[in-house]
Amino acid sequence: MRTAEPLGNAGGIAAVVGKRVRSLRKRMGLTLQELAKRAEISVASLSEIETGRYAPRLDTIIRLAHALDVPLDALISKPDEALEARLRNIETPANTGALQYWLERCRRYLQVEALVGKQGVRAPNYTLPQGSWSEQLKRIEQIAQEERRRLNLGSEPLTDLMAVIEWAGLRVIGADLPPDDLDGALLSFPQQDAAIALINRAKPPLRQRFTLAHEYGHLLLHRDRDVIWDRSVFEAGIPEEREANAFAAAFLMPEELIERLYEEYRLPRQRGRLPMFGWLAMRRRLGVSTAALAWRLFNLGYIEESERDWMLDEGGRYLAEMERALYGEIPEPLPIPTLSDRLRTLILQAYREEELTTATAAELLEQILTPIQEYLTAQRLPVHKAKHFFEFVEQFPAQGGEVSGKEVKAMGGQ
Repeated sequence: MRTAEPLGNAGGIAAVVGKRVRSLRKRMGLTLQELAKRAEISVASLSEIETGRYAPRLDTIIRLAHALDVPLDALISKPDEALEARLRNIETPANTGALQYWLERCRRYLQVEALVGKQGVRAPNYTLPQGSWSEQLKRIEQIAQEERRRLNLGSEPLTDLMAVIEWAGLRVIGADLPPDDLDGALLSFPQQDAAIALINRAKPPLRQRFTLAHEYGHLLLHRDRDVIWDRSVFEAGIPEEREANAFAAAFLMPEELIERLYEEYRLPRQRGRLPMFGWLAMRRRLGVSTAALAWRLFNLGYIEESERDWMLDEGGRYLAEMERALYGEIPEPLPIPTLSDRLRTLILQAYREEELTTATAAELLEQILTPIQEYLTAQRLPVHKAKHFFEFVEQFPAQGGEVSGKEVKAMGGQ
């Protein structure tokens, strides 16, 4: 059975779909035969689709999107060529699909912000002095302190780093990249006055947390760059990476707090004398990885190079085993989500203000409409009206459909 129809008036969409399918297939390293088998269509039909000779039916486009593991919009919408060109620096056959999902979430994030009044980047743009690394490092420490004061964070550990950074204007979207792929990236969207951080959700959660602070450092220090990608934040070989690392360490682990922990736990000040107990206590209190703590203590002069290197290697493993034995399971932060709490809240705000339909809100939340439509309706109601609403819904479970806007307003909704 033919899976495409003659172009007719569908020539425009056929050309877009064909070009996108062919481009993504080649970037993923798939042959015509391999993609056709995945999509359960003939090789001849796929070839005709890619050349734009026939317009595929919707069910065929859906199958192709599923076979390529990309969102449907990646095949039916014309891409931002400039943005995709920048992403080619980090694209591989293994991560192309995940990056397409990430790009789609970026687009939706910016669209929702535009509906409710976009915020833009609130964070300042800092510059570093032209001088020695020690002079630059001193300035980076000052910048980290200034940012904590500006954001009213004090010197305590940051319990909700993602919320802090998003308030400052850096949008955060997790990406399901391969575990051996890059740690993160920062992309600027100048036309929307926006910047979005990509965090690889396959990395250990504590590493994701450090990478997020690292990307925020890039936003503060290197905003003139369109795209910055980080293969490994702990193996920085260029100045910009060392600078972002230094900021992340100072931002997450203020020297003032480390000093206080040394006093609180009566830790010896002599280099080479920090006991394993001190490592355990500080790692848990600061909420960072052993590697991040090792580099921070070394750069501040608290430990020797040999201590740092041992902790970066087998010492870190022994410390983890000791922590499990003495404290129980090691607490880990949650992975960076693909949709942040802020984005979900903005979607609900736009729906409440009738800027989005129920179906669109469900799609943006990446939820199936039927299980959540009652809750979408109820979130627009005052609490006492919501009580009556749920009582009404429970009386008619078979009704199952969306309550109309007229009925919602009758119950006191907005």
